[in-house]
Amino acid sequence: MTHEHDHVDEPQDRGSMTGFAAVKYGFIFLIVIAVLYFTAAYLLPALNN
Repeated sequence: MTHEHDHVDEPQDRGSMTGFAAVKYGFIFLIVIAVLYFTAAYLLPALNN
């Protein structure tokens, strides 16, 4: 006697991966903004003197 099981693949929780990506790229974005601010506020005026 054969007994068949229908396995339904439930979608994985993508919310945690999306949150991780948002935090990761958010921090990268903030670091880039901080570097650009430092360059504009301190290095460019020093080069103009």
